[in-house]
Amino acid sequence: MRHDAVASTLAGELQRGGYSVHREHVFRTPDRVRKPDIVAAKGEHGHVLDVQIISGARPLAEGHARKRNYYANNRELLARVCDLLQVPEKKLGGIHGYAVLARCVGS
Repeated sequence: MRHDAVASTLAGELQRGGYSVHREHVFRTPDRVRKPDIVAAKGEHGHVLDVQIISGARPLAEGHARKRNYYANNRELLARVCDLLQVPEKKLGGIHGYAVLARCVGS
């Protein structure tokens, strides 16, 4: 549930910032199906964003790298994202795995 709330908030903020936002768009590629939480574009710049909630036991950089690699190593996916967003592939600003650190605060 927290994941959905974070993704929804992020998508809303992007829209308020003038981005065109697509939520959970399914991309079918020869490699496999990918469904990033958000693909967004503003002008000629596009972004793929995927939210994850992780515990404090794992480094945020590790979560970011895992999500980035999950999407960035699929050329067919990147081409389809660019088609959807109507941005040139060289202007795809990045694959972003937004890792949100979730810790329980002691009572």
